[in-house]
Parts: sequence; structure tokens; C-alpha cells
Amino acid sequence: MFVLGLAAASYALDAIWIAAFVPSDAVTWRVAAGYATVTGLTCATFALFIARGWNLRLRDPHMTVAQAGIAYLIQLAFLWAAPSLGPLFLGSMIIVSAFSALTMTTRQFAWVLVSLAAGGVMWHVAGTMELPVATRTQQVLVWLVASSILGRVIQLNERVVRLRVQLARKHGQLRESLARLQRESAERLRAEQALYAAQ
Repeated sequence: MFVLGLAAASYALDAIWIAAFVPSDAVTWRVAAGYATVTGLTCATFALFIARGWNLRLRDPHMTVAQAGIAYLIQLAFLWAAPSLGPLFLGSMIIVSAFSALTMTTRQFAWVLVSLAAGGVMWHVAGTMELPVATRTQQVLVWLVASSILGRVIQLNERVVRLRVQLARKHGQLRESLARLQRESAERLRAEQALYAAQ
């Protein structure tokens, strides 16, 4: 649920960035409200699955493939609908990949899905996707969006590193426990052999 909370916060930040571009006419309120609604309902649906324990019946209890696949489709759909903010949605796809690295073991499926879908979307928006930097406000917003994307990727990368350190520590503890058990077993075996020889 913690990772889903991070994803919801990330979606919310993106929705704020999209809404911030509305006054400069880079995008419409309909797109901003649509993004907030779709991502909010998506997170609520996955939260319901986790709260009810339905995810535990699935082959992938983390629902990583489902969450990543839907997240990619959302970004691609809004890239199609609002190509003027294309870099924001493409940046969000990088964040989705970072989230996927936390639990995903079958990333190939998601990458195939993204590659196919991205090719079609890129073909559609090739001539219209650009950074909205016509005004000083838009320039500041683009810088803030880029900074927030980089910050979220760094935060998620730190979590991945922390998990790897914890795993390495547990692996070391397990190895030490195994070595201790082997030593104790060998000592018991020698003691039993000595007792048997004494008889």
C-alpha cells in the first residue's frame, strides 16, 4: 500500500502541473480534470483490491504488471489527447518504470506493450509535440516539471538501493547463521564419534 500511496502522490503532482498550464492555454481544463479523475479512480481501484485482499489471490499479488501497464496506457492516452504537454507524459512514463523496478520481475511484458503503443502515439503526435515555453510562466513550469520528474526518479532509486542493502544484509545474516549451524553440527558429530569410540 505504501508504494501505491507514492504512485497516487506522483499522479497528484502531475495533475497539478497539468492544471498549472491551463491559464496559459497550453492545455484545457478538460484534460487536467480528466487526468486527475482517471488516475484517482485507478489508484482507488488498486487500493480496494489491496484492502479487500483480492490481490493475494492473484499470481502477481503486487499487481505490478497490471499497474504498470495501465499507467503506461494512461500516459499514452493523454499524450495523444494533449501532445503540447508531451514531455510531461513521457517523463511520467520514466517514473512508472522507476516504480516498476520496486517489485516487477516481468518487465519485458510492460516494455513490449509500451514499445508498441508508443510507436503509434509518436506517429500521431510527431508534428505537434513540443515544450510549451512561449511565456516566462510556461518556462518556469517546464523547469519545475522536469525537476519534479528527476526528484521522483531519484527518490524511487534511493528506495530501490535501500531495499537492495536490506536484502544484502539479510543474505549476510543468513550466511552467518548457516555457517554457525554447520559448525555446531560438525561439533556434535565429532562429540558423538568420540563417545562412540570411547565405548
